[in-house]
Amino acid sequence: KYSNNLSVNTINLKVSTTYKKNILSKNKAGEATSYLIVTGIEFQVLDFDKQNKFSFQDETKLTNISNKFELRNYENTIKNNFISSAIEKLILRIPEDK
Repeated sequence: KYSNNLSVNTINLKVSTTYKKNILSKNKAGEATSYLIVTGIEFQVLDFDKQNKFSFQDETKLTNISNKFELRNYENTIKNNFISSAIEKLILRIPEDK
């Protein structure tokens, strides 16, 4: 998706991700009613003389959905949107010439 076959430059990355889902509130029955999802990603650019690290983090509050399948799909959407956004930000921060 982010490659350019005409370019002679290639960039090697080391990528680390984190994902945490914490309960923010519970109902009287002790069931979770809302969550805080914390996603993080760190890109380490290995190709420059000086190694560069770019870190991005996001927090999203999520209300529990009784249908667990829909909840899981929504969480995956949150993750995928975050990753796409972080990649776009990384592309803007990497110099064109190595």
